[in-house]
Amino acid sequence: MQIVAVVWWILSIFMGLAIVFGLYWTYQGYYLSRSLTLFYHSCCKFGYSVALGWMVYACISGNGGIINRLLSWKYWRPLSRMTFSVYLVHAFAYNTFVMNSDTLMFLSFINMTYMFLPHLAFTYLAGFIFALLVEKPVIQIERVLVRKWYSNSTQNEEVMVSPEPEPELRHGTSKVNEKEDGDNLEPLQTV
Repeated sequence: MQIVAVVWWILSIFMGLAIVFGLYWTYQGYYLSRSLTLFYHSCCKFGYSVALGWMVYACISGNGGIINRLLSWKYWRPLSRMTFSVYLVHAFAYNTFVMNSDTLMFLSFINMTYMFLPHLAFTYLAGFIFALLVEKPVIQIERVLVRKWYSNSTQNEEVMVSPEPEPELRHGTSKVNEKEDGDNLEPLQTV
């Protein structure tokens, strides 16, 4: 089983890196043929999903190793609780940044790194504010409504207790019926 896990790790790492860095040369001025472009775009989403799916499955099944320890690190929890808010806010934050720019942006590693870090900080700040002002109050309202709904539904329903079914007896066999104290045993009559 360990050999299968190692093979899947190698395949998923290769697929993930090939998809992320597969178009590197196109940004350097080289062009892919039409068939390679079609192949890449038809396989990239599925391949990346398989790579991430293996990572999740491996971590759940105990084959994650150091990746599982890294992803389970307790200091990720505050950031993970804000991911939905950050996801909702990031497009607006990025558009605000780009639309307020007075000059053209040149794509280089230094410029992208220089723009990425403040954008990430601003997005998480905006996501935190959004989570406090919108997401948390909505979650609290939802909890109150769910509690009321469940309390009303359990009060209106009658609890039906069905009698225990009789054990099925085959012809010529007998079962022993235990009483509550377990000491007095009576044989059941056969059918």
